[in-house]
Amino acid sequence: MEFKIAVEELQSIVSRLSYVVRMNDTGTTGMILIEVGENGEVLFKATDGGMHLVVSGADCEVVSPGKSLFYLRDIRGYVMKFVPLIDNYGTKEFHFTINAPEGLIKHKTEFPSNKPAYRKLKFLAFEPSVFPIIKPFDEAQLIVNSNVLRTGIERVLHCINPTDVRRPLTGVNMTIMNDKVVFVGTKGMKLA
Repeated sequence: MEFKIAVEELQSIVSRLSYVVRMNDTGTTGMILIEVGENGEVLFKATDGGMHLVVSGADCEVVSPGKSLFYLRDIRGYVMKFVPLIDNYGTKEFHFTINAPEGLIKHKTEFPSNKPAYRKLKFLAFEPSVFPIIKPFDEAQLIVNSNVLRTGIERVLHCINPTDVRRPLTGVNMTIMNDKVVFVGTKGMKLA
């Protein structure tokens, strides 16, 4: 599997995947799956066991299709430190080449001195078959009025601490019943 992706696009995707992936986990909840299709589509998939996230890469160039699974923590710090290319300064794109059990990210960084720097990062890649199957989201299964959603979240927002280390206390629980939607949030001492 081989593809190229713009720096700002990959940084945006990694940032979004970081909300779902459990960085210190050694199972599949600490990993991301990249699927590179022959049609030029690159999908990044992550799961925390209960919630799945699929992000499509927009600014990608596919060299060869395939699938690969690896830990997000192996590439996150490396990818996030680069500056996108602006006025011939920075890094334009990352070039992924992944053949299990090893993956490689290469890139070229331009400097004002016109001396480019070439760097690479090697990381472990795993068999993609161990990643849970994420079913495609073909049609809407739930439609909620945006005013109802906003009002429900606003009413419990004061009881949420997104920086709390206790994961269950960092978000809103939305329960859907036949005739109503219930929103719940807590800091551990306060419940709304």
